[in-house]
Amino acid sequence: MQTKILQLVRPVEVEGPSLFAPSRALVKISPPEQGQEFEWIYVSPSEITRINTDNIHINGMQNMSVIQSGRTTAHVLEHFLPLKFFGLFGLRMSSTHCLPYFGNALPFVDQVLRATKEVVLDLPVITVSQKCSWFYPKKRAGRTAFTALSPRSDGKVVMSVTIDYQGLGLLTKTYAFPDDELLYEISSVRTQGWPRSRFLVSRVLSAVGLWRHHNSVEWPQNYVSTETVLNRFCDHRALDLLGALGLLVNGHRLSVDVVSVCSGHFADIEVCRLAQNNLVITA
Repeated sequence: MQTKILQLVRPVEVEGPSLFAPSRALVKISPPEQGQEFEWIYVSPSEITRINTDNIHINGMQNMSVIQSGRTTAHVLEHFLPLKFFGLFGLRMSSTHCLPYFGNALPFVDQVLRATKEVVLDLPVITVSQKCSWFYPKKRAGRTAFTALSPRSDGKVVMSVTIDYQGLGLLTKTYAFPDDELLYEISSVRTQGWPRSRFLVSRVLSAVGLWRHHNSVEWPQNYVSTETVLNRFCDHRALDLLGALGLLVNGHRLSVDVVSVCSGHFADIEVCRLAQNNLVITA
């Protein structure tokens, strides 16, 4: 299938606050080496690692990171991997322990895409051979929570995302890709500020300089309309889901139906691990 991809033509550095420490965080990316044009490679002084489902960890804060020699690095990778759905299929990257944390993907999108050129290639379309699901052992928000992938053959990724927050309500939205305008829109939406009770603590800690990410969060208290909050919470959930699905994009065009119900990073990664062993080229 004719597919637009982006080739990185020069190195890029993106700097910003770290999620875990008062120090600054940095990610450096450069064009892939010959023979690795469709791979994302993480490079540290002692190790070179392919970024795939075998080398990803979800920590206690529910952030995605790369595993190297049993240790984690490049935390908050889920806000960087959606670049694959803009068509950035190959790169080499290195970083501080944590990637710069902005609460969303937009600074990465804005800075990295300016260093690319667009080409069109005929790429195979892959899908899952059968439905893959991962369920949380306990209900979340009183619902059976899961992420599931099902076969699709038209080159699209279509996601149905359901969220349910007590005091806010229930919302289901559908997202279909490729759609650069929609992808850019959800890349700007910050992480969910929940539960509400954390708002005051976050604001106070921010005022005294102990927490620098109060404004990188979508707090319900900042919006008059609960409908707006639900829509933004759902959009960021869709962004995180794309971050996980990006692990399945390696020189192919991914085509799947996705259902996410009250789910999260852990289920997304686990279902992608299952899917990795069940990928097939569509007829």
